[in-house]
Amino acid sequence: MSHYRLALYLTSAVALLEALLVASISSFDVALARSASVRPFVAVVIVFGLWVQSKIARYLGVAWYVLMIVSVVWALPSARVWSVTLALFLVVSLLQLAGAGILLLSKEFAREFAEQREKQPFYKKQLAVCGAIAVIAVIVVMFAIDYADFSRP
Repeated sequence: MSHYRLALYLTSAVALLEALLVASISSFDVALARSASVRPFVAVVIVFGLWVQSKIARYLGVAWYVLMIVSVVWALPSARVWSVTLALFLVVSLLQLAGAGILLLSKEFAREFAEQREKQPFYKKQLAVCGAIAVIAVIVVMFAIDYADFSRP
């Protein structure tokens, strides 16, 4: 199997498991699930970015995965009870570690990614631009909502 396809499958699995994590968290803490809902959103953006062969999505995806892995490892010692949610966090972290390794360190992935970018159809380039605009718009809206929430007396 090509490393490019493997990376797409891994990032897709991470996105699906992140959504399951938020659903699991929402069963016992809605406020925490609301703040954690950014995780599946970013995971889907990473999958989309890899599908349209975005270099920015590749490297920011690695940075995001490493940040999420560090946050889980950092919080692990304070976990008093092992639960399904904690096990799901660990599984997602392992998949993120594998995905980050492929995206950053695999020479075969880099070669296949460059080949895909060279023979990329026009519509994928347009989708990449539209996706970037959509992500920026969502970020602006999220900041506006947070600002409105925090500026209330």
